[in-house]
Amino acid sequence: RYVSVGMNHASLVDVNGRLRSFGDNKHGCLGLSDSGMRSQPTVIPYFTNKRVIDVACGDSFTIIICEVYNMKKE
Repeated sequence: RYVSVGMNHASLVDVNGRLRSFGDNKHGCLGLSDSGMRSQPTVIPYFTNKRVIDVACGDSFTIIICEVYNMKKE
């Protein structure tokens, strides 16, 4: 659905709104809480219960926009 490519990594949002990242993970730019390289698109656990609607990759960072659930109605 959406794909963004940085200098050494990439992220994508699939049709179900799940975020996946792969490539060089220097400085933790994949969002996997480590710095190990990934050669296959890997689901990012933090966003498992969130619907990601857009993603943008920079040189060594990733920006994610997701929907907010369970907001209090006043």
